[in-house]
Amino acid sequence: VAVSLEDVLTSVRQARLAASSAGGAALSYVQAHEPALAEALGSLGLGVEEAGIWLITSGNIDAPSPIELVATGRAKDVVDNILRTLHGFSG
Repeated sequence: VAVSLEDVLTSVRQARLAASSAGGAALSYVQAHEPALAEALGSLGLGVEEAGIWLITSGNIDAPSPIELVATGRAKDVVDNILRTLHGFSG
């Protein structure tokens, strides 16, 4: 079954809207419940939507996103990663 380009573009728009919504929810949660992470995230200089998308996005398909790490009690690891990034350390 052939898929039209319009169907693909509709799916892309829906995915963007879903990601924006999920990112906004993740950012709201972090701002309300994880003040150290919210502060560190603010240091990255991202806009609100970008910060939300960052929280729900993994750098690797097999790796958890930052908000998934928060959900498993690893918010401090996320903060530490941000601080290492800001100060030029890797690992």
